[in-house]
Amino acid sequence: IVLESNSRSEFMRLYNIYYLCKESYHQLNVLSPVHNNDGSYTLNKWNICKNGLEALFNIDFLKKEAKDAYNSISVIDRADISPKISSSIFNRFHDIYKKLIDKLKAIIDLYESVRNSNVSPGIDIKIPHCNRLRDYIDILRDIEFIVEQCPYLKSKDEELQFSGTDVGSDWITFAIVGIPTSFYILNNIASLVNKAIALKSNNEIWKQQEELLETMRMKNEVSQETIDAFKKMKSLTLKTYVDELQSEIGAVADPEEEAKVAKSLEKLSDLIDKGVEIYSSIDTPEEIKVLFPFNEKQALLSESAVKYLEDKISSDN
Repeated sequence: IVLESNSRSEFMRLYNIYYLCKESYHQLNVLSPVHNNDGSYTLNKWNICKNGLEALFNIDFLKKEAKDAYNSISVIDRADISPKISSSIFNRFHDIYKKLIDKLKAIIDLYESVRNSNVSPGIDIKIPHCNRLRDYIDILRDIEFIVEQCPYLKSKDEELQFSGTDVGSDWITFAIVGIPTSFYILNNIASLVNKAIALKSNNEIWKQQEELLETMRMKNEVSQETIDAFKKMKSLTLKTYVDELQSEIGAVADPEEEAKVAKSLEKLSDLIDKGVEIYSSIDTPEEIKVLFPFNEKQALLSESAVKYLEDKISSDN
């Protein structure tokens, strides 16, 4: 999956699809049709089933069946908790509904067969496409430095713990373990990411000015003092963001800890510039999710992944 620098993620994490499918599967399965004496059907608990269908509108390769099942019930009947419909409408609805249930079950079984589905609140990190193994390893090393060294990601009540990679993708996941009553670490990660994005924007400006100064230096049109002053201003920008973090989160213990914050922020900014994206996991409380600058409104699966799931469904039937 090729990602241009600064782009948003093209594909949703496979676990997120599994999560949504499992939630919808439970909601669809509560539907309890009753065959009436006059040949009609009453869809008991339709209101819950309807919520499950609506949730599937967000998944590209399932939304057609979900909308077909949804729209087979008239607008007026859809508003009822337990609508009464004709046998012909029920048969059309039930054919689509059954196929959708089978698809959801296949996706759930497939995911659970290759990955433990027990997860915790945390973060999902999207690694961009790398043409060289060295570049991929460098990204992981920078992530490791931030997680292991940044003082703001340490807490006596919580720990940010690596929990693996997602199935068949470039996502890596960290979970919060311990007693995350206030989600201190996740709040701080959100603050770091926001500052890193702001720093990245500044760095783009500094880079342009640096190139201009270098051109002028080669033509002897700028003094060394001007170049030194530029470098000092650039370092002061980083310090400004570190100071802001200390003001917002809390002061660190000593200059060494402050240097680690600065280095973590600098590395995080570079990672984002390379295309790394950091999301709160789908299991994270909503009040924490909204703090993260990257959103979850992404397309879902690549065509090859959809084909793989469809083949799995066909082989199971």
